[in-house]
Amino acid sequence: MKSAQLGADSLLANVTAEVAAVAALRVLEDHPIINAGRGSALTWDGNVECDASIMCGVDGAFGGVTATQSERYPVLRAYQILQDVRQAQRNQCGPLRPPLVQSGSRTDGVDDAQRWLKTPQTVERHRKYRQALTTEGFWPEAGTGDTAGVICVDRWRNIAVASSTGGPWLRPPGRVGPVAIPGGALFANRTVGVVCSGDGEQILLSSLASEIARGPQGDTPLDHAQHQLNTLRGQNCCGLNVLGASVTCVLSDDQDGLFLSWAQTSEAFMLAFTSSSRYPHISVANNVGVNSKGGTFLPWTKQQADR
Repeated sequence: MKSAQLGADSLLANVTAEVAAVAALRVLEDHPIINAGRGSALTWDGNVECDASIMCGVDGAFGGVTATQSERYPVLRAYQILQDVRQAQRNQCGPLRPPLVQSGSRTDGVDDAQRWLKTPQTVERHRKYRQALTTEGFWPEAGTGDTAGVICVDRWRNIAVASSTGGPWLRPPGRVGPVAIPGGALFANRTVGVVCSGDGEQILLSSLASEIARGPQGDTPLDHAQHQLNTLRGQNCCGLNVLGASVTCVLSDDQDGLFLSWAQTSEAFMLAFTSSSRYPHISVANNVGVNSKGGTFLPWTKQQADR
């Protein structure tokens, strides 16, 4: 809720959607119970390696970082990459332009960052998980934590999406997940913003976010999201045959406002949203149920309606 409130406050201060998205996601990266930034799941080697990215719908700009160990706030690094790429495009740097996604190969500050990113709870959980898999061959408990995602729409009707995750527990070091890939766990254009979370390998191979955003004509993003989740559920993908995922979508309507919608096949899902036009306080949809979907219409504010 604090994240949604900060994002709303930022937008009311007339910052851009991308700046508000970064600010809101930083709050989530700071919260130790969320699998993003501090408190993230640990790799097999016992380190935190985070993926984060941000995408802006107005110009398609994207920046992502993968498997970084040295960033307290991975989304800040992703946003810096986006800005570097955008500036290089303006300068027509050609083949010398920076890559959209960069690895976490920086070695400076790793020790300090790891001390911050790990918590006593995650260190103990890593010990228990690794011991159970090594000696008994099974997980001691279900659940891996929650990936964090944000969608913001500013007064100019620009959409920005951002996401951050520590990935699955005990994954191999250097794993690249869908959060770091454009169209995997998030996508934005001028009218649609999508953020996904769940089984990373299936989301990545299906390009789930971009597939939802570019769904068949006549389908709303909500209907197409539910269809895609149900289609993927049960498919065998890299030996994984159950997809647990959640999707949040925003569809911008030029006339009256925008539609916020969500769908899930996962067992748990929490969504907080706010709008200065209709929801001055935070509204929360929490654990809304497996194979569920929902949505609400948010009218434009006066500033947005005048655009």
